[in-house]
Amino acid sequence: NGITGIFSSRALVVDDSISGNRYAIGVFGQLSLDGASTSAGNVYIGNIIEDNTYNDVLVAEEATFGLLGGSFPPGYSGVVAVRGGLQVPTGTTLTIDPGTVIKFANEYSGGAAGSLGRFKVDGVLKSEGTLTEKIVFTSWKDDSYGGDSNADSNATVPGPGNWDVIYLAGASNNASHILHTIVRYGGYAGSGNIRLDLNTAPIDSSFVSYSSNYGIYTVSASPSIFANEIHHNNYGLYITGTSNPVINYNNISENTTYGMYQGTSNTINATNNFWGHESGPFVNQGSPFNLSGQGNRIYIASGAVNYMPYLTTRSGILLGDVSENGSISAFDGALVLRAVVLLDTLSASQQIAADVSGDGNVTAFDASYILRYVVGLITGFPGLGKSSGNGVLATAYEF
Repeated sequence: NGITGIFSSRALVVDDSISGNRYAIGVFGQLSLDGASTSAGNVYIGNIIEDNTYNDVLVAEEATFGLLGGSFPPGYSGVVAVRGGLQVPTGTTLTIDPGTVIKFANEYSGGAAGSLGRFKVDGVLKSEGTLTEKIVFTSWKDDSYGGDSNADSNATVPGPGNWDVIYLAGASNNASHILHTIVRYGGYAGSGNIRLDLNTAPIDSSFVSYSSNYGIYTVSASPSIFANEIHHNNYGLYITGTSNPVINYNNISENTTYGMYQGTSNTINATNNFWGHESGPFVNQGSPFNLSGQGNRIYIASGAVNYMPYLTTRSGILLGDVSENGSISAFDGALVLRAVVLLDTLSASQQIAADVSGDGNVTAFDASYILRYVVGLITGFPGLGKSSGNGVLATAYEF
């Protein structure tokens, strides 16, 4: 077949011989079904998959929901190639399995997803990777993640604008979350890597880079943007409409035009970010100026930006690491208990790391969560992706 041998929703693919196609296996529609044999997606047993153009790449397109990346045929690389575009329909949720690499092949399919290389989310997107298994959105030409998927022996290299955008469109995306996710080389036709419209979906502990235009673009959206690496875009952040995001503890550097463009009438909270240089961002509008700043520029078209204090070095916060030694141990739980009974005082950054419940307070419950994490009873903290009472997003932060 010129495109896909078997293109299905939650299928049982058993004892088939699949050869001579461009892609062997494709998925679309409802990808998984809880309580069934396909709870992780397609079931692959006893198949012979050989002599296809791309033997180890799953292909996806059109409307998709359920779990993506939960199952691959044996020997596959964990790469999902997107033809045309993807869409998460209203009223559905797409969850992406940690470690999944999604590459946009920019082949027009004519399907329901719309624009070439666009990932349009009308429902809910859960792109929640982990510290060690990040989710990746990138170009079909990018061999850094998932290997040489397009089988060109490195004859082509990725570049800004190779695909379009992750577009979270509307208030239904308030329940979406982008965590431990790498997004790069977007911006086809002047868009960017991530666009948020009219929602509060948080973006944290992620890498947003190499867009031909915007790293993160908000239109009348007010998300928490916390602890991300935002670099090598044209604009790092572009804030417009009635947007009022909270932007804290990010590393914003090496963006070509501006680190941040402020185009709203609001005063944007952008404190405690590193702007690429110890002298802070260059600011020659509003108040206060920072004319000696050698970091990325903050451009203020309207409104204001509260950017002080700024970080003078690239640094961060790992949720649960109260001792700030780079790891999580029982000692961190003990520090929380000592603070609760007023034997110790925690610094501002230690308080953020200690509030693993994400409720804005440091209590004995936080210590219990840390101890349960240390002994392996839980694999993460409730505070991941939650906005705490002081407006700071409690989450893991590492680069």
